[in-house]
Amino acid sequence: MTYFTSYRYDTSIIRQNIYFNIASVSGDNKKTEDSLRSVMQMKNKNPLGIESIKEIRIGYTGKDYLEKWADLVKPSVISKTGLWKINDDQSVRFVSSNIREVKSIVFKVRSLNKAKTWLKENQLLGDNYGAETGLDISKTFGLIIFLSEE
Repeated sequence: MTYFTSYRYDTSIIRQNIYFNIASVSGDNKKTEDSLRSVMQMKNKNPLGIESIKEIRIGYTGKDYLEKWADLVKPSVISKTGLWKINDDQSVRFVSSNIREVKSIVFKVRSLNKAKTWLKENQLLGDNYGAETGLDISKTFGLIIFLSEE
């Protein structure tokens, strides 16, 4: 299996010990991923049924800032709606904001109903937003975390 890592750095958009790293694996790593998920399930280390990070939402403060991101991720493209598809299952969405920061993270889960039950039992259940369920923001140190089955 061959690993490819690309480190990108632009001090005008990435600052204060924040590093931006894109890593991809060439070759078929589905077998390895499935094996790791299987081990997590057997050891009951994944009560939410998290399968992957589906989307990271990053706040941007103006058109010029978004254009800098577009330059940084070339040859990839950021759509007019602010979506940068990294692969078929993962993306970064840029959202207008007063602050340049990670706004939220969306995790893909095996069963949203089971995840909601676990969150409720552990007093972590937040609000529903369409097909996504949020964790209680008062218990996530301000980071907005969503779970999605899609």
